[in-house]
Amino acid sequence: MPRSKGIVVGFWIVTALLCLQMGFTAYAQLRLPQVAEMFMHLGLPDYFRVELSWAKLLGVALLLAP
Repeated sequence: MPRSKGIVVGFWIVTALLCLQMGFTAYAQLRLPQVAEMFMHLGLPDYFRVELSWAKLLGVALLLAP
């Protein structure tokens, strides 16, 4: 049974919004000093913030791969 075009378009819109959000938070974690300070305040090591950002960017790439 073929999928309707509306469902496919809806899926890609939701996926794109999720990827935009993940990409923005990954950028913020890598570049914004306020976010780095918050990670330090939570007691997390600096390398965790960097690894988490790269994992998010990898997730974005995998979500957008057909």
